[in-house]
Amino acid sequence: MKTVVRKLEIELTYDRDTMHGDDEESKRWFSEILLNTPLFLHSNEIGDSVGNVKITKFISGEPLYSCILCGEEEPCSHNKEW
Repeated sequence: MKTVVRKLEIELTYDRDTMHGDDEESKRWFSEILLNTPLFLHSNEIGDSVGNVKITKFISGEPLYSCILCGEEEPCSHNKEW
């Protein structure tokens, strides 16, 4: 198997209530999952995983929570790139 790396810009659409709700602890947990856990890109068309996904940079979207260091909404100056 030959492994190929492609850099992509993606949009993640998910159900906020199902994934983390409104409490800060759940939002932090979800962020940690996105940042520190291997994610898999799955295609229903192919019926299999296409490959692994690693989040390297936050571009836009509603912040999940505030930085525990400065209180700014993430990504703040402490965490511009993941």
